[in-house]
Amino acid sequence: MDARIQKKLAPMLDRDVTLIQSFLQIKELPSIHFVEYDFPSLGMTTIADHTIYIFYRTVEKLYPHQFFLMLRQVLYHEFCHLELIEKYPMLHQYRMTVAEEKPWIYTTISLYIEFLTFEKSRFLFAISDKRKRLGTFFQSLSSISSKKEWQKHYFDFIYYLPDIINILEENQTLFVVYQKKYQHTFLWQMLLSYQETFQKIGFAISDDFKDLEPLQEVVKFWYGNFRTRMGKSNTIH
Repeated sequence: MDARIQKKLAPMLDRDVTLIQSFLQIKELPSIHFVEYDFPSLGMTTIADHTIYIFYRTVEKLYPHQFFLMLRQVLYHEFCHLELIEKYPMLHQYRMTVAEEKPWIYTTISLYIEFLTFEKSRFLFAISDKRKRLGTFFQSLSSISSKKEWQKHYFDFIYYLPDIINILEENQTLFVVYQKKYQHTFLWQMLLSYQETFQKIGFAISDDFKDLEPLQEVVKFWYGNFRTRMGKSNTIH
């Protein structure tokens, strides 16, 4: 890592790790590697073998004016993931085992894990770019112009959904503002349906996929509805 960045980041990380240890129940602290090269397919971070990899050039490219803040936020987020890996080892293992053969199960587990992670991590840091993330989310989904794009955009919706729900729950004013600004009934029906399902399942399930079967039904239902809607029209209403 660039020496200038390392000098400024090191004392921040020392304080952050102390805070994380007091807030999260992690048996063994991971190694943290800051990787210089971009790896777009992995986003800004990834976890492998109890090691957190942060692709800091990607963070710098996406958030040039909030670089250090976002580095800390993605680090907090990955620590929350590690706590859940320890709490739900069977679910995480099952998710990877069925990734190719049973995409519905993989998607459902991933969705719930991300929801819990965002729910936990938002108490560790204040989300700094709510309006940007909400705007990008709704603009991208409301500007679909080709029927061939429906599948990709549905899974984009799934990927960002936990983050969006947590932002809107944290700030009801933003919820009202964006509901008025983006009056796409179909998108809001999906979002609110998922939000209600998360609330019913709760934040403390057993380490068994059976507890997530209601969420899987919602994922399948809206996938079918999204496909049907995109087959009838080039716009979502």
